[in-house]
Amino acid sequence: MSLTPSQVAAIDCDDNLIIFAGPGSGKTSTSIAKAERILQDPARQLIMCTFTVEAAGVLGERLHKRFTSSGADYPKNRVRVGTFDSLALWHLKDQGAMKHKLLSPKAQGPKLRQLIFEHGLGSADEILPWFESYQATLERDELVARMRREMEPAFALVQLYYEWLQASAMVDLATVKRTCALGVSTGQFKLFPCTDLLVDEAQDSDELQMLMARSHGSRGVCTTLVGDDDQTIYDWRAATGYKGMKRFVEECGAQIVRLSENFRSHAEIVEAATRLIAFNNPDRVDKQQIAVKGTGGSTGVMSFGTLEAECEWVAKDILERLVAPYDCAVIARRNRSLNEVEVALTSEGIPHHRPGTSLWDRDDIASYLALMRFLVEGALDGLSLALGFMSVPNATINELLYALREDPGGFAQGSLPSLETTSPDVLKVLKQVATQCARWRRRLAQGQLVALIGESAGEYAIWVQTLENKDDSKKVKRLREGLEYVTAALNRLEGKMSARLRALLDQKKREPGPGVVRLMTMHASKGLEFDNVYLVDCAEREDDTTLTQAPAERRVLYVGMTRARQHLRITYGGPLPHFLMEAGFQVAK
Repeated sequence: MSLTPSQVAAIDCDDNLIIFAGPGSGKTSTSIAKAERILQDPARQLIMCTFTVEAAGVLGERLHKRFTSSGADYPKNRVRVGTFDSLALWHLKDQGAMKHKLLSPKAQGPKLRQLIFEHGLGSADEILPWFESYQATLERDELVARMRREMEPAFALVQLYYEWLQASAMVDLATVKRTCALGVSTGQFKLFPCTDLLVDEAQDSDELQMLMARSHGSRGVCTTLVGDDDQTIYDWRAATGYKGMKRFVEECGAQIVRLSENFRSHAEIVEAATRLIAFNNPDRVDKQQIAVKGTGGSTGVMSFGTLEAECEWVAKDILERLVAPYDCAVIARRNRSLNEVEVALTSEGIPHHRPGTSLWDRDDIASYLALMRFLVEGALDGLSLALGFMSVPNATINELLYALREDPGGFAQGSLPSLETTSPDVLKVLKQVATQCARWRRRLAQGQLVALIGESAGEYAIWVQTLENKDDSKKVKRLREGLEYVTAALNRLEGKMSARLRALLDQKKREPGPGVVRLMTMHASKGLEFDNVYLVDCAEREDDTTLTQAPAERRVLYVGMTRARQHLRITYGGPLPHFLMEAGFQVAK
């Protein structure tokens, strides 16, 4: 691909610079070409900062390939690629300023959740975004005041966590980053050992990371920020977005280059996304994007009465309109909406992949499916797994399994062997399980699968709740919600119960492979692109998110829309959502 005039201007600039790069504008190619030009001068040393470890790997590989494909030697001693966190850790070690042991990032999350649970602080999902914001914020007084007013448990978690860190003589990466940023800004620590600094995805840089960039740009290091303020979607992590990039321009005298060409999407998609994001004016930089591909794509919105109907339509549209292997993604604002998508795609036999924990991978769902597998196949490992999730003591489970070696089919026929190591409450539930298994096996033999599926899911949740001994257990609430999706999937599938179970269990084993439909949230979709994109559950939020956080929510939808190259389909329930009206869509049925 030949370079555009704006890309050439960005690559050739040897001053502090911001490259405002819209979706599909070739920002990564521009960054790699600029890095190559810098490194052609043997007197220059480059550091490239990225937002994620994965992005660092991609940039490093592409830069290495750029050199080797032309037959040139890769100057590995003059270039370093990493996240701000990893670079800060490396720099503090080089300065001899690492006095404590580093807490592994993989260990931090479990420790935080342990503290939340042990001290009864409430919902981790509600508290942790506040904690992340605290760690990324430069001046904390205002944030702490808000925490004390609006989320006192989050402030309690901060105190507990940092007391534990101090007692353990450890530091985490956030503390390392803060120490490095403040030390570099005050002159306590030297600048990074480089002549040039390039920061990718700069719109998502938090206050400490932007302080690091300004410190270098204002003190002689040629600093380039690459990003798109319209794709700032990590506000809760103190991402500075437009304001941070604007401040960099003001303090560092940076030049500005806009990459206005969109090489990814057809005009129909670019124009709709541009209309939407324009409502965030004036607190943004207008990219004036031009669709290089021209017309030839399509957009459409569809209204449905329920999320289930939306997802069923998506599955049928994929089957009728697309041809495998699929270059397609189904994207939702909320992770829980993807559960319904999984059910619909599974029911139609459409190969798909959902990164992270799929509905079928969840422990509670796996335990129910294990009970059904015991019912159909007599698999004792399935019975063991189900009883374990029900909080039946392990000693009781082992005693029961030993007894069933003599009569493996007896329990499923309603017979409970004599057990000595269990309490009356557990024994009562086990008798109910055996009795119901016998009843359900009769339903199975008679082909009454709808009744079997509904009864078994309801009873299993009751047994779990009984032994949990908590009427408001989050474990039980989550199980009930998950079982609604499972029963819907089992009822939509055809064939014997064994075949239906196998179809769901196979989802856990299936590797993504090429050509499968990808499922993800709008946040997770950032940086990806597909020929066909479905955005589901785009209805107005009941919590007034649209009105109270309009600019941030508008950016999230903008990211989702701009993942599509050729065809974009949006589904919603209720009246036409405000954002879709802004994008120029009309009411559709």
